[in-house]
Amino acid sequence: MCNTDVIILSRRHYGVVALADVTMSSGLGYGLGWQIAGTVAIAAATGYSLLPVTLPKFTKRFYAKYSKETNEPLPIDDGDLQLVASVLNKLNFPEHKSAKLDFYVTDTFYPRHQGCLPLDCFSLIGIPFTFKWKSADDFEAAKGDLIKRNFPWEEPLASKVAAALLLTDSEKEFLIAQQLGYLDSQQVIVNLFFQVFFIVSSFIAAHLYNYRKGSKGNQTAMGVTYLTSSLVAYLCYVVISDSYNCYLDQYADKYAATISPELSQAGCEYYNKILESNKALRVLVPGFDKKFTAYGNETTGMLRTKTLPLISRRDFIQKIHDKQLENLNKSKESQV
Repeated sequence: MCNTDVIILSRRHYGVVALADVTMSSGLGYGLGWQIAGTVAIAAATGYSLLPVTLPKFTKRFYAKYSKETNEPLPIDDGDLQLVASVLNKLNFPEHKSAKLDFYVTDTFYPRHQGCLPLDCFSLIGIPFTFKWKSADDFEAAKGDLIKRNFPWEEPLASKVAAALLLTDSEKEFLIAQQLGYLDSQQVIVNLFFQVFFIVSSFIAAHLYNYRKGSKGNQTAMGVTYLTSSLVAYLCYVVISDSYNCYLDQYADKYAATISPELSQAGCEYYNKILESNKALRVLVPGFDKKFTAYGNETTGMLRTKTLPLISRRDFIQKIHDKQLENLNKSKESQV
């Protein structure tokens, strides 16, 4: 699904925490080791979290779609620029925020976002290269390059996959508005707070435990305490961060759906297309039955739900659409 830029405490950060724990327990000194380890861990988490904000053009290079002839990023189609302008106009998007926005063509089937508008920093939205397809003829001309392995386009179910790639203008507008919702949220700030909070909390808890138990001279006991505290803090972070990211998915969907009944209807139709496409891919592509459920949702781990299930997102938007139609009907009745 919408491959939004969710920033989490990755294994890389946990490795920094573990390395800091070993350093602290190996002779740098109890107080000095704490200061060094804490500083390194916080700096690593902060730097990783703010990378898409401070260097968006640098990270853009990894996701942009390049021309095979010139090896330069592909320009955005004029029709897509008109859709962007239409969305910004419907949102009455402030000019000072629009000035911080830039759009590019991404080498993915779903839009991307990088940056944080509340921080008044430069932000990017990646427009999928499939947006330039306006008709079935455009899709037919390009489908041979979509999937490198032999994809059975001749199968009847393949039409559902094609439908999810050939979107209407309203569906494209919904996705653009959705990405603006992510950028206009406090996502980067909140995730950075979670990271720093749990890193600092883990070190403080382990430090106080070792101090109370008199483990200063026992390097093994100190190391076990710090590693255990780091693991517990990481697990707590994962649970809270995943919950926040699911809330953020719903926030972005609502941000786009409440613009108009047309866009909320487009959002429902888009998620229906994706669900049907995922169910078709389970049958058409070997191994995809493990990637998607029988209902079309993306499979999740036993303990983690990084994004809101697609069916939940569709049903949430459907409720918004129904409420909008109800309000329109009441408004018409009151005028009569």
